[in-house]
Formats: sequence, C-alpha cells, structure tokens
Amino acid sequence: MEELSDYPFESHYFEILRYKLHFLDEGSRHGPVIVLLHGVPTWSYIYRKIIPILVSSGYRVICPDMIGFGKSQKPQKKKDHTYTLHFESLSGLIQHLKLNNFIIYGQDWGANFALHLSVFYPTKIIGTVVSNGMVPSGHEPLS
Repeated sequence: MEELSDYPFESHYFEILRYKLHFLDEGSRHGPVIVLLHGVPTWSYIYRKIIPILVSSGYRVICPDMIGFGKSQKPQKKKDHTYTLHFESLSGLIQHLKLNNFIIYGQDWGANFALHLSVFYPTKIIGTVVSNGMVPSGHEPLS
C-alpha cells in the first residue's frame, strides 16, 4: 500500500493467528489510552484527522486495522474472514500491548467489537463509546 501524505503515522505490526495485524500507536506512553476501532469497509485512515487532536489532548491512541483491511494482512479465503478471527486478533492486540484502564471507541463493525471487548475485559476497559453498531452474539455470519 502506498504511503499517503495525509496519513503521517508510524506503522506497527503484530502477528496473531497466522496474520499480520497493522496498528497505529501514537502519543505519550504515559497518557490515558483510547482505542479506535473502524467499521467496514474502512481502516485506520478514517481516523487520520481525529488522532492528532486526541494526541494533542494528551491521549495515547491505539488504532488497529482489522485483519483484511487497510495495511493488515488479507485472508486468502472468504471463509477465513470470521467474527472470531477479528475478535481474537483485537483481543490479542490488547494483551500484546498490555493495555489497562483504557477507553474504547467503535464505529460500525468496530462498535460490535468494542461492545464485545468491553464485556470480555470489564476490568481493563473503563469507558465504551459506540456509533452505528449493534449487539453481536458471534453466532451470525458476517455479511
């Protein structure tokens, strides 16, 4: 993927479940943390104008590209593109970065994962904000 002049962020990668997950990690390591989850068909690029505002306000911003989106590795088979893959890779990133006491924001599909992660990590996530989402059960196939 070519570099974009309006996306001046340093890329980071984390390998999980045989895939390379791309994420941004911007701001002070000592500031409060906010995780931004994108929807479909977007990627971390959607937050390119919000990230600098949050960073200038003292936040550390974590912004992953879900597997198959943006700069993250793409599954070769459609059947591999599952809710479980996305949930486990996002959960793995939270564990990998040792995140605690953070706020999570999700939009569209990201809202579904933000809600699920908030239930899964009730002592790590101190605030959840969602927009344009639903309450997932994990049993329905992704559209």
